[in-house]
Amino acid sequence: MDQLGTHLNTTSAPFFVHLSFLSPHPPDTPPLPWDTYYDEGDLPPINYEAGDVFKLPYQTRMLLGLLGDDPQSYMLDDYSLNTTQVDAARLLYHGLAAYVDSQLGRMADWIDDQGLASSTLLIFTSDHGAMLYGEDALSTGHRTTTSNPNLN
Repeated sequence: MDQLGTHLNTTSAPFFVHLSFLSPHPPDTPPLPWDTYYDEGDLPPINYEAGDVFKLPYQTRMLLGLLGDDPQSYMLDDYSLNTTQVDAARLLYHGLAAYVDSQLGRMADWIDDQGLASSTLLIFTSDHGAMLYGEDALSTGHRTTTSNPNLN
């Protein structure tokens, strides 16, 4: 964002910016202070009951580390969740999302500070993000992700 602002401050010509963020996708390594921005009390309840994992296709369980044979697995031997692992991942994910939000805020503030807000169009799109045992997390149809469409 700093480099973008420096570059745009050198011209008065119209501009187009495609600002893309990999986050909040892996690697789950938010920068300071976003790595500790949330604590466990900020997390919504987990939507999972022991055995729900079997509702997912094998490939999905493998990709999500839900087979139980991985030391970093989210699944315990009794097919309940390793809530320590899940919550650690959820905290980092929320931190990454907050980091991206802060960077988009910096862009919006710069546009406003430059007096460009009335002549600038901001378009935000996103993919579905990580479910991490939120509402409808184990839906094989990904209802939660498809019921929140992008701007078209």
